[in-house]
Amino acid sequence: MGTYAGSTGWVDFAALDRDIEVASPGTEVARRVTELLCLVTRTPSVWQYVLHGESRAYRQMVTEVLCDGGRYKAAKRYATCGLGDTCAQRADGSEVKVRSRLCMSRACPRCSRIGGQRIYKRVVRVLGGRRHGAIGHVVVTQQALEGESLADAKSRYEAKWRRLERMRGEPEFVGGLASFHLKMGSGSHWHYHAHLMVECQTQEGLESWMRRFVDRWRAMVEEECGVSEDMHLGVMCGPGSVMDFGKDSAQGDFFEESSNVIVRALQYGLRDVVQGVERWVTGELGEHMVAEFLIALGGAKLHRLYGNWRHKAEKVEEEPGEKAAVVEKAQWISCGSVSAVVADALAGVEFAVSLLRTLLTMYSGKTDVYRRLSSFLRGFG
Repeated sequence: MGTYAGSTGWVDFAALDRDIEVASPGTEVARRVTELLCLVTRTPSVWQYVLHGESRAYRQMVTEVLCDGGRYKAAKRYATCGLGDTCAQRADGSEVKVRSRLCMSRACPRCSRIGGQRIYKRVVRVLGGRRHGAIGHVVVTQQALEGESLADAKSRYEAKWRRLERMRGEPEFVGGLASFHLKMGSGSHWHYHAHLMVECQTQEGLESWMRRFVDRWRAMVEEECGVSEDMHLGVMCGPGSVMDFGKDSAQGDFFEESSNVIVRALQYGLRDVVQGVERWVTGELGEHMVAEFLIALGGAKLHRLYGNWRHKAEKVEEEPGEKAAVVEKAQWISCGSVSAVVADALAGVEFAVSLLRTLLTMYSGKTDVYRRLSSFLRGFG
């Protein structure tokens, strides 16, 4: 990664890495490491701003919490997320793609959105490889309690979830995906809930399963808090033939919202597990709540596959002639780091501007990342 120019100076990452290897909390080396990493989060590159938005104060707070806990390597990955991204262009100039270098932190505005790539591809392989049953979508919530910690809210939710585990062993149940979401409610309450996609053999069986699941969940919430929470359930499709998912565009920094109702549900469920994470630093969220968030959800399993959806689809043997198509598909030319391309664009290099414009033409304009890059490019006429 070399060096990085912040607005107040240069960061030598080789020297920083040497310091990280020997840093321990309370030492002068640790203080220097923390100071430099906070400098990087305070002075993001243009590309980092495109990815993370106006989240400098929040990202600096997360970096400080990680450093205070002695997690200097994790703090560096977090602070530099996006700086290592590279881009490539198809040989005919028709497409540009970004190869992301992710920090994979739940607290990252970018990585919290796209961390579900592996799960998405797995579900697509399963549903794209066989006839499917009826598929529905269920959302179950719980009452937020005044002063409750995130760890306690999560434990309370998980206790109810385990009580319904047997329902996923019923004969009618085929498979499903649960995505556990977290957002900050009013009054700084932790709102922990789940989106469950369910496949059952028949539509009648699906409707019955979802009603019983929601009724039992609502009864547990009422028993626990004496109030009833709003729940959602709905059938997305009945049994049918093998699904054609088309272009895999569900999880990148730029993505195109699918017209396929199943893919749309996957896009939302997998992307928004930590909704509005970068906006939580709006007043009430202090450093202690950031630390609480990192401890409670840092290693939590927020996507869970059930039943047949857990199976790995068999690889399809290539037909003669397919190999040539694969080779043709792979004709991409590396264009270096995205940050360097952006720097060249700012220096007036038309090829760099053209690369970034080509990137925009490939996707819909519904994401904040798209809008921020589009705004940057408007400055070039």
